[in-house]
Amino acid sequence: IILVDDEAEVRDSMAEGVNWEKLGFKVSGVARNGIEAWELIEEEAPDLVMTDIRMPYMDGLELTAKMREKYDDIKIIIFSGFDDFSYAKEAIKYKVENYIMKPINSRELEESMAEVKKRLDRERDSERNFAELKEKYDRSRPRILESVLHQVIRGQITDEVKQQLYDNHPKFLAEGSWIVAVAEMRHHDKRAEWEDIAYKAIDEELHEKYGAAIVIENRKVDIIFGNIDSEETIRICENLARNLKHQLNVDIVCGIGSKVDMLSDIRRSFNEACIALNKMTEERTAVYYVDIVADEKIQINSLSQNALKYIKENYRDPELSVETVADNIGFSHSYFSSVFKKEMGEACSNVINRIRMKEAARLLKETDYKTYVIAKDTGFADVAYFSYAFKRYYGVSPTKYRQR
Repeated sequence: IILVDDEAEVRDSMAEGVNWEKLGFKVSGVARNGIEAWELIEEEAPDLVMTDIRMPYMDGLELTAKMREKYDDIKIIIFSGFDDFSYAKEAIKYKVENYIMKPINSRELEESMAEVKKRLDRERDSERNFAELKEKYDRSRPRILESVLHQVIRGQITDEVKQQLYDNHPKFLAEGSWIVAVAEMRHHDKRAEWEDIAYKAIDEELHEKYGAAIVIENRKVDIIFGNIDSEETIRICENLARNLKHQLNVDIVCGIGSKVDMLSDIRRSFNEACIALNKMTEERTAVYYVDIVADEKIQINSLSQNALKYIKENYRDPELSVETVADNIGFSHSYFSSVFKKEMGEACSNVINRIRMKEAARLLKETDYKTYVIAKDTGFADVAYFSYAFKRYYGVSPTKYRQR
């Protein structure tokens, strides 16, 4: 409690003449006016302020108004030597606990303090119960979210699942598109604690940096990226594998599914990621399902096969484009783009760029060709644009990539 009165005799008699401990309070400060009182309130954060009305510099009603602007939970009792209804009416407006006339009657004071204490105790109990409930919910929230995401990955999209997603991860629904990656540990210490450490590292790396949703099951980690393209996903997964190897000496590999724009299709992206993971070779740390499809011609009809064949034969041509591919395999531009993307899971322009970038990376690793020569050999007439495109794809310049 803080006591505020400009009369020293009144302040002292209230501070020392009342058995506050018996009433359930302690005096944490006294002030001569509203300005001093405000400084104390900011420092002490009291439960209750008892203030006179008539004081110099800042009176009791001004102080009350100021408190209500910032501290709605502080209880206020006003005492005054003036029997003026206008003061009482103003006090009621600020939701004060009581308006006591001087000289203060000890019985009236005790009754008023008992009521304030009851109210404070009820509020404390309510806050404590809410805090406990919130703590329990916060502890269980990751498990709830993981369970819901497990259902999403399995294609079990119900209204209840959508509501749970909205309640626990509203950003997930707002993403609009998703890519699933499945990470698996290989060639590592089989002790369970190493798995726990690696899983925690994956969660921290991908959830905190990229907002990815994580589901851990059967020594695998299912990772759902939202609103991100395939090239960025591949780069993130390769960096993750490199970091875990460097920091924990743990080897992980990632299979990556194609991008989908419907919740119900996340299951397809997950299945594709599992196929890509099973096709993993020793020298790779991340494999994109569409690359597997491109390399092995899985489930691709003649349009996409012919398009891929033409791209691989002509990627060195700087004039190569989606339109030239469509023209050369005999389809209209719009029809070709639509069918190709549906079958391959991404746009034809992305495939052209990826084939060029992979060839550029191979030449940087296996030859001493100058950058401008490699740019020309991979279909870039402008070496500056080649460097820009390469850095955007791999995250580093051609020079730094070669140095690695």
